[in-house]
Amino acid sequence: MYYVFGVISPTTTDAVYTLEVKQTDGVLVKAEIIEYKPQRGTTFNYQHFTGSVTSYTLKGDPINSLDYNDGEGDCPPSGGPEPGYNGSDNPNPGGGMPYYGGSSSGTDPIYDISGCWDILLDPEKPWLTLGYYNNCSGQLILLNSKNNASDLSPQCYDGSGVVITSGTSNETPCEKTKNIVNNSNLKSKIDTLKKFSLTAVEDEMGFHQDKFGNVTPASVNGNHHVDFTINQNSLGGIHNHTLNGAQIFSPRDILTLLDFAGVQNQTLPTGSTADNTGNAFLGMISQSGSYFITFNGGSGDLPPPMTQAEEVALEIKLNDAYRRITTDLLKSEGKQKGDDLSQTGLQKLFFAIVKEMELEGKINLIKQNSSNTSTIEQNSDGTIKAPIPC
Repeated sequence: MYYVFGVISPTTTDAVYTLEVKQTDGVLVKAEIIEYKPQRGTTFNYQHFTGSVTSYTLKGDPINSLDYNDGEGDCPPSGGPEPGYNGSDNPNPGGGMPYYGGSSSGTDPIYDISGCWDILLDPEKPWLTLGYYNNCSGQLILLNSKNNASDLSPQCYDGSGVVITSGTSNETPCEKTKNIVNNSNLKSKIDTLKKFSLTAVEDEMGFHQDKFGNVTPASVNGNHHVDFTINQNSLGGIHNHTLNGAQIFSPRDILTLLDFAGVQNQTLPTGSTADNTGNAFLGMISQSGSYFITFNGGSGDLPPPMTQAEEVALEIKLNDAYRRITTDLLKSEGKQKGDDLSQTGLQKLFFAIVKEMELEGKINLIKQNSSNTSTIEQNSDGTIKAPIPC
């Protein structure tokens, strides 16, 4: 029986640490600290982990270490099933052999009676459990499995590798966006939109991401329009803008972010004090660059709900203001209608429409340029600050 505990490092690090304890017939046979250290320039991604996994004694002496690339360990081929495989495609804890032990209410997915834990199922193989997500704390536990996940063990075919991540995070909005962009499931879709945006005259394309990391096409793709079917499991989305369309977020885009933000707490159990509103995101990919927006606030900072008629009326009003502000900014740059605004002009347009929506300070603007991710902010005099990298 394995017992696995998350370990919080006293120093700032990109690595994730766990304490693994193995018990056989009531006898303690192993107790190790496992370090999952992502390769520089990458972030922790369980299924596509690139970096090193190292085990240590409780005194800190190294035991074993194994390098991983895209979730695959540097191991010789195995002739049999992977270690930890329990004879089926379902690694669900059970039969007296849990992957994760304990008994505290609200902290353990196996013995939980609080209603906090959700089971994460593989979207393609719904009988396969990938792990557990705690809606109360945001904690994530990812399990070994035979398919679609690596054991992430410090030793070839060791059979360990349950990973626990903390629900607390001190990430800035910029760092969160950087992790979103580096997410392997979403990264390929961003690359697709970058290529598509170079030739798209009228059509837009988009992708929706749920809270479990699954990425699917937007529900409607069409002329200057993408529609995301947003539900309680939605996290965010990305889409492109066309060659002759706006090269920064439109009023409709900002309203869509608010819709994403509004569902972040819907999966929290009654009585939970967690607030996940800031987890929502929306990305815009165009020929002139990639931008992301996130909500800077809690659920209490969201505008009150509107009827469909009220939202349509508001969007018409905002679109009129958007065109007016665009015309004024073009004149200030010595340009005419139909010309392209500079990057600074586009950023001024964004902050101006956010102000028009009475959302000043509530929407974070993040620019993604190649491997560089930066926060874009506006000075009180209306000028744009130098990008703040993260």
